[in-house]
Amino acid sequence: MMEMARIRDGVLDYATERVLPKLSPGRQFVAGAALGLVAARADALMQELAKNEVIKASGLVTENGMVDLDAVYEAALAQMRRQRTLPVDIPMMGRLTFDESDLTELYRYIAAR
Repeated sequence: MMEMARIRDGVLDYATERVLPKLSPGRQFVAGAALGLVAARADALMQELAKNEVIKASGLVTENGMVDLDAVYEAALAQMRRQRTLPVDIPMMGRLTFDESDLTELYRYIAAR
């Protein structure tokens, strides 16, 4: 189990260190600014997500806000293995495509927090 704040910090570290450097300078600027805005609101967004009935029923988030990171990772990894890639279209940024190695690296960034 892991605190939501640690997950947020791991995701931000991954995006800053692994995703942004792959972008052109202009897109890096836009994405970096957007990450800053999302980071400022991440705690509130994650608290709202934890209130979702499906999330609550799944047991992935405890009442005190701890997340079963390993269960989320294992489920995401199984799906990634089935579909091989996850293309994500981001407005003004274009398409980013993630694969199993990206997912594993993200998990490692989060787990290291």
